[in-house]
Amino acid sequence: TGLVLSFGKVTTTIPFLLEMQELPSDIFQLFLVSSVFAGGISDLVGAMHLLAFTALTVCALAGKFRIRQGKILILLVTTLLIGGAMIFGTRTLLTATSAHAGGQQEIVGNMGSMVTKVPERVLAYPSPNPVPRKAGQSLLERIRERGVIRVGFQPDVLPFSFFNANGELVGLDIDMAHSLASDLGVSIEFVPVVLSELTDNLLADHFDIAFSGVPATTRWALSVPLSEPYIDLTLALVVPDHRKDEFASIDSIRALGSFALGLPSGSFFEYEIQRSVPKARIVQLDSVRQFFEDPPEHMDALMTSAEGGAAWTLMHPDYTVVNPKSRPTKIPIAYPYAGPDPEFEDFLEHWIQLKRKSGAVDDLYDYWALGQGAVKKEARWSIMKDVLQWVE
Repeated sequence: TGLVLSFGKVTTTIPFLLEMQELPSDIFQLFLVSSVFAGGISDLVGAMHLLAFTALTVCALAGKFRIRQGKILILLVTTLLIGGAMIFGTRTLLTATSAHAGGQQEIVGNMGSMVTKVPERVLAYPSPNPVPRKAGQSLLERIRERGVIRVGFQPDVLPFSFFNANGELVGLDIDMAHSLASDLGVSIEFVPVVLSELTDNLLADHFDIAFSGVPATTRWALSVPLSEPYIDLTLALVVPDHRKDEFASIDSIRALGSFALGLPSGSFFEYEIQRSVPKARIVQLDSVRQFFEDPPEHMDALMTSAEGGAAWTLMHPDYTVVNPKSRPTKIPIAYPYAGPDPEFEDFLEHWIQLKRKSGAVDDLYDYWALGQGAVKKEARWSIMKDVLQWVE
């Protein structure tokens, strides 16, 4: 197939072959990089081919064209040996030079906090607050009196809360939690929670507030008190690279008929699925990670936010994020807290407005969701600076 298609444009052929073999489309970037070197070799080989063809034609017209099978066999074996050595050498070189290169997966895994962290303690299991609220005591009063704010988090919600390669709890919401604790002058106890159990844990006083990308939907607003939204997320699908065209629009998805769609248990997107694609069969997941690493059954796609999905596709580049809707669905994100508590509600509203207007939320979003500043840009190597050390 590649041989036939190569008579057209190679830049069209390679993506087609990658899709046909169900390989990550990101590999096309490797082709573009290598084509800078390969293009020159291609021109050289093309000139050699033209000269050889001309020489053969002239010899044939002059009656001096002879076929010597022994020499042809020797040249064929030599060509095969040289070709094999080139392939093996290239593979060895790439393995040696890229084995320890920090890729996007390593970048995500090594991302650390952007804010000054307060003393923290990460609990292994959820448990009630060891200091119950006294009669008539507000949430803010207990936090100040104890000197600790308990924050609920989901362990695998990129880019809001997750454990990096060093085992540190990090993420956009984790930085926001540290910022809140710093402004209150208290430390933090992080309490793990599953989204489907968040309401019960909050009512059971396991934590004071939840920082983990929780949607400000009417369903949550009827269950627990919510802060005002601080950012908006976009509804999206994560699908295998080679199937992105099948999920490119609502019409193409409906044309699939019944298909399996992964969805974290308690997800706020379930209503949107049932309304837009009623034939989708929902597969409940304990977390988004389960879709990629330990699926309970075959799933055709995962529904999540575009921001979270983009982070996961960095870890798993054979998947891509698609937005099937012509007008993206936006979901506001807020913080559920233990209440009702007017004093804490007023404080939280003022604090979120302050963080938004100061640009702190935008800075965290750019870093955790868009990856801006995740890799420190080093100055280019130069003889004057690195060898002669004439300049710093």
